[in-house]
Amino acid sequence: MRILVFSSYARDTGSWVRMFHLAKSLERYGRAELVAALPRCLPLRLDLALSLPWYLARALLTRADVLIAGKPFPNTALPLLLARWLRGKTIVLDFDDLDHGYVSGLAARLIAAAQKPFPRRFDLVTYHHDALRAFLGQRLGVPEKRLYQLAQGVDLERFRPAGPPAAAAGLFFMGHLDAASNLATILEAVAIVQQTRDVELTVVGGGRLEGAFRAMAKAARLRVRFTGWLPVARAARELERAAVCLVYHAETEANAHRCSMKLREYLAAAKKVVSNDHGELARFTRFTYQSSSGAAPYARAIVAALDGSDGREHAGARHIRQTCDWAVLAARFHERLAELHGRRQDAGRPGAAGGQGERP
Repeated sequence: MRILVFSSYARDTGSWVRMFHLAKSLERYGRAELVAALPRCLPLRLDLALSLPWYLARALLTRADVLIAGKPFPNTALPLLLARWLRGKTIVLDFDDLDHGYVSGLAARLIAAAQKPFPRRFDLVTYHHDALRAFLGQRLGVPEKRLYQLAQGVDLERFRPAGPPAAAAGLFFMGHLDAASNLATILEAVAIVQQTRDVELTVVGGGRLEGAFRAMAKAARLRVRFTGWLPVARAARELERAAVCLVYHAETEANAHRCSMKLREYLAAAKKVVSNDHGELARFTRFTYQSSSGAAPYARAIVAALDGSDGREHAGARHIRQTCDWAVLAARFHERLAELHGRRQDAGRPGAAGGQGERP
């Protein structure tokens, strides 16, 4: 069974990284490929329009049996639906976020309208957070039998404990630098911390707000090193040198439906992690240094993490190894894909009821 994976978003986003890890993990069980994406998101999301012809050609000309799209935007959803209709492909959607929840007004309504028609038309829709399951079923009309929970995984070969804690120094943040990063609040907290602690923040990632965040840090005279976008392997090496890692989710509906990839990667590397307690972050209270929302309480939690350790990060690393290994998650998912594709093949044989199978 051959699998082709598409990312609606460009390579400098967390959504692309999830599809990257999924494709790499599925390679263990057959031929899987992540379709080349644009290097970075463009203003007005022009990357969605520019990628459409390329994705259309790959979807319609591929010999792959199963096509997977990350996010239900037209640049991936339309090519995959055409491939299902014209060539009988099995198509799967990974619904990983409430994308409309990170913006407001007309932009939010446009994103919601652009995505709404597609999920219920796929053969299978995956999600990671239980709240997304409810949204898909109740708001987007996806039948329960087509929903599959694909947890937020970690590549444990790449993100793992490395070196003694004494070798690590400084604060660390990794992510796509847009509104969903919540980096503005983190910079406010770091400004408070740097009044009493001689510590530098390293920010790994690019995005449309990178320039604004650089300007914010410069205006506040913060000690911040921005690396820009880095390949996954280099980002993991940067993480190895960190002492305390940061993740913060503002109290929004979108973040209440979110599972943090960076949190899991930080913990997999046995790093001390500071987070606030919104959404699923509260479930990791045994493994992280948590605060209530707001720059001031978050800064106090950063100082607590800098000043010592009670070993909770090592318990966190064990928890991630037991629950978030992409190798294990991909093995189960591959079994589900094989079952799904087999059913569609059986339904498409001459004389089978339904021709090419049930049409969503």
